[in-house]
Amino acid sequence: MTSSSEPRVLRLADHVETTPLVVTDLRSGHWTRLGSGGVLGDRVTEEAMSDLAEKARTAGHAEGYAVGWSLGSRRADQEARARREAEERQHAEDRDRREQEHARALADLVRAAHALDAAIADAVARVEQQAAALALELTRELVGEAAATAGVGAVAARVRSALPVPPPGAVLHAHPDVAHHPDADWPAGVTVRADANLGRADVLVDLDEGVLDLRVDHALQRLGEVLA
Repeated sequence: MTSSSEPRVLRLADHVETTPLVVTDLRSGHWTRLGSGGVLGDRVTEEAMSDLAEKARTAGHAEGYAVGWSLGSRRADQEARARREAEERQHAEDRDRREQEHARALADLVRAAHALDAAIADAVARVEQQAAALALELTRELVGEAAATAGVGAVAARVRSALPVPPPGAVLHAHPDVAHHPDADWPAGVTVRADANLGRADVLVDLDEGVLDLRVDHALQRLGEVLA
């Protein structure tokens, strides 16, 4: 074999450097990429993590809804309670105001009733006074007319009625036209004297203990005192 046919060994030159080959990992995964390389792209792990994430999301949503509902419910309860308390306060204020108005109206009514009673009492007193004065005046006129026309017998009868049994020493004073009139039936035992200062119906009787006043004006005076 010639030198041209002998096998030849090729050697890299000593100055040539070697570069390591970088192989890109073609596996991928949404959840497993966050873990160790041993589980990257593992389908079972991806499904488990996805299911777990969905459950966590659902649970978080439910919990957030529950918390929000609880907060909203609590706030609604607080607002409703505040409205009820405000309504109750308003009702209490309205009730107190009505009671005060009723009390004032009742007090005004009582005062008006008292004023009316006082006015009625005053009017009655005035009417009674006027009626008493009118009655006295009417009686005076009637008695005056009766006294002016009174007969001697009527005057003597009035004396006998007031003094049926005269005490000893009684002295009777009467108008001169009446004192010694034959129709004058004076009580027995009295001394009769004429007195021009007396009216035809007037009589005074002197007694040991005083004077029996049977004058018409004196009777009317006593009547006026009684009516007053």
